[in-house]
Amino acid sequence: MTVHSALVTYRRQVVALIESSPNKRAACAAAGIHPSTFYRWRNKTDLDVADTRQLSWLDRRVEQRVVAAALANPPAGPQRLADELTANGVRVNPSKVWRILKRHRLNTRRLRYALLASHRAVSDGFTIPERATGYVGELEASVPGDLVQFDCFHVGSFKETRLKRGKTTRGQIWQYTAIDVASSYTWAQLAATSHNPSPAITSELAHRVAADLTTNGWTWKAA
Repeated sequence: MTVHSALVTYRRQVVALIESSPNKRAACAAAGIHPSTFYRWRNKTDLDVADTRQLSWLDRRVEQRVVAAALANPPAGPQRLADELTANGVRVNPSKVWRILKRHRLNTRRLRYALLASHRAVSDGFTIPERATGYVGELEASVPGDLVQFDCFHVGSFKETRLKRGKTTRGQIWQYTAIDVASSYTWAQLAATSHNPSPAITSELAHRVAADLTTNGWTWKAA
């Protein structure tokens, strides 16, 4: 048993003991922990690493595929991983993907990158450099069209968004934005998709930017 598994087992035993007591506050005092700690441990017990012997062969297989997919594509979130796995014959929903990654302490991209970095450091001495957190410079452009920035962010989800004719479904609203660095002129539009931003809409915005710059006598040089 690893140190982590032993700690999980200990916490489960303490939680079970306090749960069985008629006076939880007194039981917490007897166990030497604060009541808030007890409730935090109780909420986490279902997410902690369980004994894999309790899992069926199919569950272990799905878990292995989820972890492998997450490490192969660290930036991907639960929805994207679930979509990719389902496309490859492994039917799993996003919430289950998240629970599996949580149990393995891989539920954020930072944790996944850290694990990959530690493995590479041990295997071949290579370490992924830390991302710069200080001053990273500024964009420079002299005239409109020299440089155009593109960005996209999630506005929200609306049940009433109609994505298909005659069918109402949950839609994700995204704002697509382009900003000319020299003039600060901005193009923006809202659009709905089923999940992720649409490359087609981004392309439409890029064509719109190019047309507007050309109409006003400017040449688009970089993005």
